[in-house]
Amino acid sequence: MSRIKADLKRAADPWRWMILLSRFFVTFFLVGNFKAMGVFLPHIESGFDTNTASAGFVIGSSLGFGFICIGPFLGIVKAVWSARRITIVGGCISAMGILAATFSPSIVPFATFILISSVGGGIVDFAVIQPLLDYFPEDFAMANGASLAGGPVGMMVVPPTMEYLLSVYGWNAALGLLRRYPLTL
Repeated sequence: MSRIKADLKRAADPWRWMILLSRFFVTFFLVGNFKAMGVFLPHIESGFDTNTASAGFVIGSSLGFGFICIGPFLGIVKAVWSARRITIVGGCISAMGILAATFSPSIVPFATFILISSVGGGIVDFAVIQPLLDYFPEDFAMANGASLAGGPVGMMVVPPTMEYLLSVYGWNAALGLLRRYPLTL
């Protein structure tokens, strides 16, 4: 009976809308950052003197790598840490990966650091699903769908922002500014 009371209390909690909004922005930044990496493609190509296939492979694999690799391990971590702590750690890993990538001398360390950043993004994305499920037990499908709408919005907003930053600061500094997004999570 206490489980039903706890669910009803959570359903009336106004903070549940903040949980939904936070998941919206996590999706906004993760998908927006991934899409914005395409803006950097010609600059990565010329900066590291590599071909389009290599640079494109690094950028293209960055999103899926973190989600595939980190999922099985986070179930264990979730039993020990709260979603908030996991999100903070994932955001820091993602930001540090992007920061290290800005100082990379060649495409191989750049790829390594971008993949590390991807792992941090996967950690954050995994961690924010559980609070959404806790606060929207009956309406999870609606809440999850509304929160995932942040991805397309991020795809429309972040790349033009990065193009502007590229024109003002250059690609290394703009990539360094991109690392600030995961720190807001």
